[in-house]
Parts: sequence; C-alpha cells; structure tokens
Amino acid sequence: PALSPTETHSGSADDAADPDNDGINNLFERASALSPQVSNAAAGQTPPGNDGTFLSISYLRSLATTDLQYQVVRSDDLAHWPSASVTDTLISFTATTETHEAKVPLSAIGSSACSYHID
Repeated sequence: PALSPTETHSGSADDAADPDNDGINNLFERASALSPQVSNAAAGQTPPGNDGTFLSISYLRSLATTDLQYQVVRSDDLAHWPSASVTDTLISFTATTETHEAKVPLSAIGSSACSYHID
C-alpha cells in the first residue's frame, strides 16, 4: 500500500527514504501507485525514447495521489525549468493509475536538459 501524505515525513517513511532498497524513493513509489515495502526496481520506470522528432518520457500517475503534481520540464541553464514546449498526453488508464507520455520536440531541446518532477 502507498504511504499517506502524513506518513511520508518521518523516519523510513520520509519522501526521500527507500526502505525496500529498490532504488525508488517513497515519493516516486507513492506517485506511481507502487509499494514502498516491496522491491519493484523496474516498475513505473521507462527509459526516455527518441523517435528522431521528439524526446518522450512515459510515467505512471496514481489516481489516489491528489496532493501531488506531475510535470516534465526542460531547462537551458539548469536554473529555470519551464514546461513550455512539453506536450503531456494520457496514453492509457486502469482503475488506480494513468500512463502518460510527455514529448518535447528535439528541435526545442538543443543543449537543454529534461526532467520529470513530482511535487
């Protein structure tokens, strides 16, 4: 089961903690409808794609986490992270999750960096 917002701020339940040692912190596990007590190292993570026109990032979004915001952003200077030129599309869904794909035109990236943020 996912941690509640109040449980995510103490000890091994801290957002940055990884009590099951699978390399995925509690915040990402809760956001992706994964269990922080069960190792699921590959679940919810898809490597970025590049089809020659777009860089794409797919991610799971838990429908139970109404207190979180999900966003793919890009930066030219690593100081400012606007979501401009990022298109986010709902790809599929279940009763508990949505799968989204965020795309950034390669022409807009240049020397930019892209990142997936959960707030």
